[in-house]
Amino acid sequence: MRKIFILMLIAFSAFQLQAQQKGKDMSPEERAEMQTSKLDEKLDLSDEQETSIKAINLQANTDLQALREEAQGSEQNDRKALLKQSREIQQQRESDIRATLTEDQQVTYDEMIEKQKQNRREKIKNRRNNRTDSSN
Repeated sequence: MRKIFILMLIAFSAFQLQAQQKGKDMSPEERAEMQTSKLDEKLDLSDEQETSIKAINLQANTDLQALREEAQGSEQNDRKALLKQSREIQQQRESDIRATLTEDQQVTYDEMIEKQKQNRREKIKNRRNNRTDSSN
């Protein structure tokens, strides 16, 4: 019974690692396609909206990829500036996407964005708690 539990734990860990790595290895084009598909599922985009949003996502992901590459080996002060630029790119993306949506879609989109931000805050909080727990 213990062996089965250990095997299941190993398999689950491998699955989690694979899922985390998936997003990191994607090209800007692949990310844009994935992000646009998710929005299409949630917002039922028209063909015109889908095309516009895919272009917005592609531009943002291309810019973010360039920032990530620039951040490799950068000094801490440079990373703070790059993080600020990253936030600006993401805010611009959100603004551009909102401009292509209907009022009803904007409400749903805003709810989605708020939920993502909340999830991010929770992950950061959990990481901080895990660090303080492990240092005690």
